[in-house]
Amino acid sequence: YRDSTYDIIYFGTETIDKNGIATNKGNDEENAINKQDTETIRYISHVPWGKMYSIEMINRHKIRFSETIAANDSMFVLLAGYYANQVRIDSNKIYVHIIRTHSLTQTFTREIKMARLNIFCERNRFIINNHIPVKATFLLSLVNSFKEDGHKTLTYWKALLFYLTHQPLESVIQDIKNYYFHNHN
Repeated sequence: YRDSTYDIIYFGTETIDKNGIATNKGNDEENAINKQDTETIRYISHVPWGKMYSIEMINRHKIRFSETIAANDSMFVLLAGYYANQVRIDSNKIYVHIIRTHSLTQTFTREIKMARLNIFCERNRFIINNHIPVKATFLLSLVNSFKEDGHKTLTYWKALLFYLTHQPLESVIQDIKNYYFHNHN
């Protein structure tokens, strides 16, 4: 692929836990790769690994990582998928992600959760404002985690207020429906 004209090439990846057990079987990204679904794959991934990006496309659209403690790669991946003209899927697995207990993806401090909430609200706004045919990220569970992990009630209300003021109304309504359906069935 060194001299290819693709803006992004998506490769298969493997996610395993610390015991070596595969955990990504049947997830949305793996399904899109198996189906060679080049439209869906552009918008469902939140991580940059397992992909090869055209530096020309990145520079042309000034796509950069967010300057935040967590989820700094999520908007980069979304914008790259959005601006890519030519994409390819190669199901060969070139990357193994190992879930580690104390890694950033497994750390849930108030600061990290607020950073994720901020980025995911930005991501959802971009998806909705640009009429991208993919579901917005479900955020109400993240907001509710502020009250479940021992943080002060005020922190939860601040997170909820941030969410409500930074999300399009249609996304909030869908989140509430999804949350209610998931927790009451």
